[in-house]
Amino acid sequence: MRFEEKTPARGRGEGYQEYVGGLHVHTEYSDGSASMERVIQAARATGIDFLVIADHDSLGAKKHGFEGWRDGVLVMVGVEISPWRKGHCLAWGVDTCVGYRDADARVYLGQIARQKGAAFAAHPEGKSRPCGLGRVEVWSDWDTPHLAGMEVWSFMHDWSEGVWPFGLHQLPFRFLDPARWLRGPSVEILRRWDRIGQERRFVGIGSLDAHEVGMPLVPWRWLSCERIFETVRTHIRSERLAGDAERDIRTLRSAIEGGRCHIANDRVCDSTGFDFWGETAGGIIVSMGEEVAYERGVTLHVTCPAPACVRLLRNGADVAFAEDDAMRYEPTGAGVYRVEVRWKTQPWIFSNPIYLRSRQG
Repeated sequence: MRFEEKTPARGRGEGYQEYVGGLHVHTEYSDGSASMERVIQAARATGIDFLVIADHDSLGAKKHGFEGWRDGVLVMVGVEISPWRKGHCLAWGVDTCVGYRDADARVYLGQIARQKGAAFAAHPEGKSRPCGLGRVEVWSDWDTPHLAGMEVWSFMHDWSEGVWPFGLHQLPFRFLDPARWLRGPSVEILRRWDRIGQERRFVGIGSLDAHEVGMPLVPWRWLSCERIFETVRTHIRSERLAGDAERDIRTLRSAIEGGRCHIANDRVCDSTGFDFWGETAGGIIVSMGEEVAYERGVTLHVTCPAPACVRLLRNGADVAFAEDDAMRYEPTGAGVYRVEVRWKTQPWIFSNPIYLRSRQG
């Protein structure tokens, strides 16, 4: 196992560190061609600290003992609930998913909650799949309290958008350099995230939706785990992971479900070291994902590992912009504040919000 010191999370104080994760990975337990051993090897090779496995309607990797620390990578096994012609759901912290794909979303979300699991809308836009492989329908059950958040940026759905039917000639180039074709979260997804965030805390995560594509007797893989794992990753801030699998998975869940994380295409540029936090007039630190009452004198801080185009948004509208590696801003009112960063012309980093609530709300 490897427990070397990671990057300190600047806005959290001593003891908090940053870890890099690959969420929503498929294996041979559903429709991926990679074994668990292969996935873990690729995660270690690409600098990933933790993985969230999400095979379709299967907890096979958990039942076969892959959850926990494996070769220096913390593995949490979840599931992608994937009913036909309905929105899909990413869930973890559950020991069963039997019958979920045939149930109404509100029913299985309640069952996940009773297991003390967490649920996120997976690729909620319902984008078309390439090569005529059908369509995943949009997520529609937004007002249930059992939904913790959603995938704001999905590598596979971003990468494949626009291929079918008029972009098939692009496929060889898309396979050779997958990250080049990513356009970032859609305007519709970001608007919904901002809108729900004004009503309640709603976590955004980045997902890989990784399906390694291999062919029999051919060693080269079209969409290798390594190529995918370098792209849309979720960076968490948490207490130091120490090697106790059960405790560390609880720590991992707390960080993700609490929104103490940012999403980034690390193939563009490594986003390790990015942070977004607030500080009240009384010196209280407010991290991404946290809610506090707005008061005069609060200051929001952004730091980036390199100079870039930094946007600060309030309720989805721009309030500050800088071409730099840092930003400092004093809000003049309550709102849901989050950060978007572009590396040159490419979408790079999307933070979870800081919720400065009005005292009446």
